[in-house]
Amino acid sequence: MTMKMTPKKTFTPDYSPVVKMMAMQTRLMVETSQNMMKLAMLPWQGMPMPSMKAGFGSICAPGGVAKKAPSAKAAAEAVEKAAAVTEEVVETTAKAADQVVEASAEAAEEVAETTVETMEATVDTTTESVEDVAADAAETTAETVEAADDMAEEIVGVAPAFLSAPEGEADDLTTLMGVGPKLAVTLNEAGIYHFSQIAEWTEDNVAWVDANIAGVRGRAAKNGWVAQAADLTK
Repeated sequence: MTMKMTPKKTFTPDYSPVVKMMAMQTRLMVETSQNMMKLAMLPWQGMPMPSMKAGFGSICAPGGVAKKAPSAKAAAEAVEKAAAVTEEVVETTAKAADQVVEASAEAAEEVAETTVETMEATVDTTTESVEDVAADAAETTAETVEAADDMAEEIVGVAPAFLSAPEGEADDLTTLMGVGPKLAVTLNEAGIYHFSQIAEWTEDNVAWVDANIAGVRGRAAKNGWVAQAADLTK
């Protein structure tokens, strides 16, 4: 019997939606960090920077040259500019957040679809494997039945009556033509002890003994054991 092997199907999961979502999240983080840096630097924009040549000095003996504080107009412009930048940062962050949410939703939907497809493919493969196993089992059963029928056909004749033990003293079966001490022991082990048993054998019984008892090899029919046993019982 030849067993059929069902090839295993492999499934490669698609991680591109997840990678896309991670990229969007990373970009949001970078843009948010950059915008926050802009907000942090706003108070310093337009303010005079100390000259390295002037030196720093101290409170008692200042070495730098003081400059005038920015005017109200400059302060108002700085506040207006800061508000505009803040509004831009909020708008950019909100837009990036919306993109990340949208990308996350798309990624989740694609992952769900891929999972469903993989599960369906797995179910199909499992079903095919079960069907193949069932087919192999049916084929094996048929072959076994056929082999049993062949063995039944090979069995020749009908088994004679056997005894579990001799009735009294066992006869010397070596008296029969072609039966030596070893074969006599084999016949006794099979349940044949007396000439009277052999004398009652039919042709089917002789055929069975020739085919099934080790060492006989056709001697029962060839040497006429039934006739010899009948003469020895007289």
